[in-house]
Formats: sequence, C-alpha cells, structure tokens
Amino acid sequence: MFGVNYENSDVINSLFYDSDLSANYAFGPALAYDRINSENASSIETAALFANVEYALTDQLSVQLGGRYTDYSIDSVSCTSGDDSAPGDPGLPAFVNFLASILGPGSPGFVGGDCIMLEASAGPNAVPTGPIDQTLSEDNVSWRTGLTYTLLNDSIVYATVSRAYKAGAIIPAGGLTRASYTPTTQESITAYEAGFKAPLFNGSTQLNGSAFFYDYEDKQVPYLVYDPAFNVLPALGNVPKSEVKGVELQLVTRPSDGWDLSVAATYLDTEVTDDFLVPTGLTPTDVSNLKGVELPNTPDLSVVADSQYRWNLNTSLEMYLGGSLTYVGESLSRFPQRSGGAPALPSYTLLDLRAGIESADGDWGLQIWGRNVTDEYYLTADNNSVDTSYHFAGQGSNFGVTLTYDF
Repeated sequence: MFGVNYENSDVINSLFYDSDLSANYAFGPALAYDRINSENASSIETAALFANVEYALTDQLSVQLGGRYTDYSIDSVSCTSGDDSAPGDPGLPAFVNFLASILGPGSPGFVGGDCIMLEASAGPNAVPTGPIDQTLSEDNVSWRTGLTYTLLNDSIVYATVSRAYKAGAIIPAGGLTRASYTPTTQESITAYEAGFKAPLFNGSTQLNGSAFFYDYEDKQVPYLVYDPAFNVLPALGNVPKSEVKGVELQLVTRPSDGWDLSVAATYLDTEVTDDFLVPTGLTPTDVSNLKGVELPNTPDLSVVADSQYRWNLNTSLEMYLGGSLTYVGESLSRFPQRSGGAPALPSYTLLDLRAGIESADGDWGLQIWGRNVTDEYYLTADNNSVDTSYHFAGQGSNFGVTLTYDF
C-alpha cells in the first residue's frame, strides 16, 4: 500500500476570559479589567507520502514495514484584546497603559479595540507590536516495523517498534507579549510493544495481552507559562523527555449461549525523565524542576467490564439486558507548579445499564439506557489561571431511549 496526502486548513482559535471572578476586579481604577479575548488565526498546510508492506517470511512468520514522510507549516496571526465597554470598567487597555507607564518607557496609548501586544513588558522593548505573525515549519519521518508469529492453535505473538509524531501548534494564551505565543513544537514517541492474542476453549474465549514502553521527546502537555503582566497563564508546553510503561490485559468470553462478557485492564507508570523547568512565582527566575514527576491525566489503573445477555422472545424478536462498569484510578490534574503541589483527580467508578428489543433480522431495534446511573460525581480536569482555580465535572446520571430502523 502506498499513497499521498495533502490538506490545507484555515482555523480560528479564541480563548475568552471573564475576569469577574479574579481579584484584579477589586483593584480599582487603572488596575481593574473585565474581559480578555485571546485569538489566533492560522493557515495549516500538510503534505505527506506514505507506504506500507507486509510480507510472509514463512507460513507462520510475517514481517510488517511502514513509513511516512510529513511536511507541514503553520502561518499564524495572534492578538490579545480587551473590552472597555462595561460601565465603570476601564478595561484591559487602561490597565496595560498604566502598567507600561510604570515599568516601561511610557504609556503605549492603547484604546478599546486595539490589539494589545507588546514586544516585552518593561524597558525599551515595551512597545506595541500589533498582531504577532509567526510561522512554524517542521517535517518528520514516522515508521513502524514488526514481526507476527502464528502458532498451531491460531494464537499469535507479536513485537513492534515504531516512531510517530504529533504536529506542533500555536494556540491562544491570553498573554500580552510575544513570548506568550511561543510555538509548541512537534512531539515524538518511540514505542516498543510485545503481546499475544490467544483463542481459548474452541474459540468461545479470547485472551489478549501486551506490554509496552513509550519513549517521548517534547511531549505536548498543558502547563503554566510566566507572563510579566498576569504572573502565570495556562499554555501548551513541551516536556523534553518522558516515558510511559504499561501492561494491558483483555478477556472476551461467552460463558453460555447468549451471554457475552468482556473485561479489560490497563496499568501505567509514567515519569518526566529529564530536567523540565517551569515557572512557579512572580519572576522568571522562580522556577521548579519537574524531573521525576508523573505525567498529568495518566491514572495508574483503569478497568472496563461489560456484560450482556440476549435471548429469543419468539422467532422474530430478540431481547437483551446489559451493563458496563468503568473504573479510572487517581491521577495528577496538572503539573505541580504552584505552592502546595497539584490537586489530584480522584478515582471514580461509573455504571451504565441498557435493555432493548430488536427484530431477529436486525432491521429495527429499541433500547432504553442509563449512563452513570449511580450519579457518581467525578472530575475530568482541574486547572488554574492567574489567581483563579476551576475544575470540570463529568456528566451526571442521564437516561434515554434510542430507536433504530434500517431502511
């Protein structure tokens, strides 16, 4: 198999802050601001050439080889602006004018609607730059090679080594200086995996397992970046070196006619393996080294189990009852960049249930379902920005009916 790929996309990203919840709103005239809008418009061009081949060395042993060359570029225009239309609110332009008059060569004279961007926050470089134009151009060669051996009972064992890339990005950050919009470069992963797939008990059961090691360079993760006006702001950064080690085990079986059961579990061990300095305080020199810290949003253990029983009501109708259970272990919500470390995302367990009836030929079906039926309260993210912390909760219990019909 071989081919080519070309894509050209125009994307607008907008990040909006309503600062009513921030302490800055109580600072008084010339220091308070209400809203911040950070936006960048990008033109992204990607071209790639790829090929893949699988060859049988023997009746039982085959080899796979694949490669892809990718070239892409991002042309981006970024801007941070404020809103001074709220009654009694001088807005972000007045705040920046006041700040620059104290720290820099004088007020840049921003007014409402301006693109409030500075070359730097203080000194002779604290001058307006207008919208910031940037270009990020990168290329890479990803590849994959592997061996698969088929045993006499149709079980297979395999081993693969691969290299893959994730494209870089330029995202809105809400900062006021050129440094706030520093591009995030591409990440790479070298993945090593070995595993097996074994049919058991005359094919009524399938047992799959694997062990893997992921070696990352410049992994893209959310973190905080220093901003001279706002202290620290959320951003997307590159971890120089990190790794993920893990094992997976999956069992799919049919204990009896009509009863299907599956269980899958994943265990992860993650770590930042090289120096990674991040801001923690009010100046660029207040930093913390995150070497040895686990990666955010990587729970040690996750388990998914599903069970369903199906039976015939008559020759033309079938009915089924089923449910699934999902367990996600505790993980860091973000890197511990501020005093007191980073809050953890607690472990949680979700139960989903379903019941349905459908025609034996599959032409139509009716299902009643409930998701998170125990109404488990759980968090999916916990972040902070400037002086404000906020988190996102997962969806509570919800129920519904689904009707399908094959025309």
